Amino acid sequence: MTGFLNADGSSLIGGLNPSGVGQGLQVDALGNLKVVELNNLANPTITEDQLRSWIINGQAFTASIGLLSSDAGTNNYPFSIFNPSSAKNVLIYVLRTVTGTGSMTSFMVNTTVDPAYATAATVTNARGGGVSSTIAATCTFTSTTQTLPSNYAQVEIDTKVINFLTNSAAILLPSGTDHGITIFLQVYTAGLNSLTAKWIEF
Repeated sequence: MTGFLNADGSSLIGGLNPSGVGQGLQVDALGNLKVVELNNLANPTITEDQLRSWIINGQAFTASIGLLSSDAGTNNYPFSIFNPSSAKNVLIYVLRTVTGTGSMTSFMVNTTVDPAYATAATVTNARGGGVSSTIAATCTFTSTTQTLPSNYAQVEIDTKVINFLTNSAAILLPSGTDHGITIFLQVYTAGLNSLTAKWIEF
């Protein structure tokens, strides 16, 4: 195909990008298709194949606050994932709040200062025996109600489960800078709740 050739003269599969410019498909060192380009992560998306590759490499992590027992009345419970100028990029692809109280509102806030809540979340590597997360110490929450900030980036309302990131969306907390995400679970009656995050470190 004219215009789509490798350096050795073999055919290169490709297509036109939205600007009408021809582009080839990139693969990683193992020959897997690269869908997330690490030099352009301002608005990243993730495919199942790429996620499996990260999990196999021990780069995928899950953080959970476990079961949170809410009090009667309106309460705001925060959960922070913060990247404190580490050497790793943190690509969050799951932010989930769950309630058994019947109704909740969840808020997402961008942060540049670690709120350092009182309790550390449980962080595990998605690969059995994998290395520890570089940001485990800054994944924190509290079971004490907090004042809800007004500068939230996203608000969702549901009766059971809220997923902030849908359709393979993701949030990047870049290396070498102080950036984080805090999600607030607002509930109105006593009951059990939980908050979970999943991310990739590279």
